Amino acid sequence: LFFNRTIINKNSEEKDDAIQVIERIRNLNANINIIYPENEMLQENKITPMFFKTDHHWTKMGAYIGYRELIKEIQKDFSQVELLDINSLKN
Repeated sequence: LFFNRTIINKNSEEKDDAIQVIERIRNLNANINIIYPENEMLQENKITPMFFKTDHHWTKMGAYIGYRELIKEIQKDFSQVELLDINSLKN
């Protein structure tokens, strides 16, 4: 499963819906891989915005971070899958 946190709010005391769903899935002890690139996006967000200021859609870099984390998970089972460099992708 791939989760996208719509709003990054480091000051929030409350858990958002995505965090609650992820915790419930993990508590099931099911064999479900969860891709939730929050930490990676927060790190990159210090340099490049991950979301557009006017809406909740990912910027090019935000989409690439999500893609990169998805490919990392896929490579665990399919090592031949190649991660493309952001500069090789079309706008």
